[in-house]
Amino acid sequence: MSALAAWRADPGLDTACGGAAGNGTIAALVQLMSEPKPYGAAEPGTEPRWWAQARIHGIARPPSEAASDVPETSNIDDWFMPRASVNSTIFARGEAPHWAEYALVTGTATGSTGRACDILRVSRLHVVRSAPRWARWADPVRAATREISQALSPAGAGLVPGVAVGDTANLPAELAESMRVAGLTHLTAVSGAHFAILSALAWNLLGYARLSGRIRGVLILTLIGVLVVLVRPEPSVVRAAAMALIAVVGIMLGRRSSPIPALAVGVIALLMLAPELSLSSGFALSVAATSGLVLIAPLVEARLLWLPAVIRSHLALALSAQVACAPLIVLLSPNLLGWAVVANVIVAPVVPALTLFGAVVVLTAVSAPGIARVAAWLADWCARWIALVADAAAGAPGAELAWLPGVTGAALMAATSAAFVIIVVRAGDARWYAAAYLRPLYLARRHLRAVRRSRVGGGSRVRAGYSRTRTLVPRGVDSTAGLRARARRRP
Repeated sequence: MSALAAWRADPGLDTACGGAAGNGTIAALVQLMSEPKPYGAAEPGTEPRWWAQARIHGIARPPSEAASDVPETSNIDDWFMPRASVNSTIFARGEAPHWAEYALVTGTATGSTGRACDILRVSRLHVVRSAPRWARWADPVRAATREISQALSPAGAGLVPGVAVGDTANLPAELAESMRVAGLTHLTAVSGAHFAILSALAWNLLGYARLSGRIRGVLILTLIGVLVVLVRPEPSVVRAAAMALIAVVGIMLGRRSSPIPALAVGVIALLMLAPELSLSSGFALSVAATSGLVLIAPLVEARLLWLPAVIRSHLALALSAQVACAPLIVLLSPNLLGWAVVANVIVAPVVPALTLFGAVVVLTAVSAPGIARVAAWLADWCARWIALVADAAAGAPGAELAWLPGVTGAALMAATSAAFVIIVVRAGDARWYAAAYLRPLYLARRHLRAVRRSRVGGGSRVRAGYSRTRTLVPRGVDSTAGLRARARRRP
C-alpha cells in the first residue's frame, strides 16, 4: 500500500502546480467528487461561496497561460497529465456545478511538498462535460426532497434531507454548531447505521415475497449502490458501503459474516484503491467509531446488565464510539464534548424513525409528493427532538472542556481511552473485590454505629438499635464448615 501511494505521488505535480511563474496559478481539468457545499456567511449582493472535493485529471502547462483565461482542451500537448488522478479541495464562487461533472478551472493552488494541489482556489470555472446518466438521476430526487423539507420547521428543513440523503444545505448554522458541541454531527453523515437500518428493512420485506437468499442479496447490493449514488460517495459512506457489501456477499455465499473481518477487509481494500482516504478525517473517524462499536461496545454492555436492555444498548454504543473517536477528535479540535454520550443516548430512539421516514420521503418525493409530505411531517417531529436535545446539551455547563492540543493531547487521550477499556475488561474482578472486602467493612461499620446508639440510649433502646450483619463468603468456600467444627468441639 505504501508503494502504491508512492507511485501515485507524481513528482512532476509540484512543478506543474508551482510553475515557472512561481505563483501557483494553474488551469486544471477537474471532476467534482462530492456535492458542493456552501461555506461562510452569504453577503448581500455577492455570489454564493461553495467548496467541494475534486479530482484533478490534467494541469495546464505552462501555468502562465492560465493567468488570463481557461485554456482550450484541444491543445492537449500543453497539458501535464499526472500518472494518477490527484484529489484536491476546491473553493469557488458563483453557481456550483453538479456532482461528477467535469470542468475547466483557473485558480491558485496551495499545498505542501508532494501535495502541491491540496487546495485550489478557483477564480474561473467552465463546465465541459455533464455528469454520467447513472449519476444524474439522483439530482431530481435530491432537489425534490429538499423542496418538500422546506415546508417543515427550521430543524426539519435541515435534518430531514441531511439524514435522508446527506444534504445539509438548509441546516441552520446555529443548529449545526449545537450538534457539533453535542456530538450529534454524525447523524447527517450517512454511515453504517443508515445502511444497516435500510438493508435490514429491505431484506425482511423481500423475505415476505419468498425470494431466495441469493436473489435478495443481489437486490440488496443494488440498493447499496443506489444509496451511494444518492447520498454521494463521501468517505464515511464509502466505508459503510464496503462493509455492507462484504457482509451481503458473505450471506450469499452461505458463510457467517463477522464485523471485525469485514471492517478490516473493507478498510484495506479502500486504502489500496484510494490511498488518499488515509488523509481524510471523515474516513478515520468513521473507521474509529465502527471499531469502537465492534470491539468495545460488547464489553461495555456486558458490564451494564443492571440497566434496562434498551438503555444498556444505546449507552454502550454511544460510550464506545466516543471512547474510540476521542483521540482523533482532540487532535482535530482540542476540546472534550462533555454531554456527547448523554445526548446520543437521548436521541437514539428517534434516529431509526427519522431514517425510515426520510427514506419514504426520498422514495415518494418525485412520484407521490402527497405521501412524501406526510412522511416529512412525521420526520419533522423526530428532527425537532434532536434539535431540542442538541441545544440543551450545547448550552449545559461543561459542554466543551479544554484539552491539550496537538499530538500530546491525542496521545494522552489515547492512553485514557486504553485505560477505560482495561477497567471495563477487569470490571468483574473489581466488582468481586468490592463485594468481598469493601462491603463487609461497610456492614461492620453500620453494626458498630447501631451498637453505639443502643448503648447510649439504654436498655430500652437496645432492640431499636439492633442491626443484622451478614457474612459474604466467596464462591467455592464451604460456609457450614465452621459450624460443624464448633459442634464437634462441644462436650
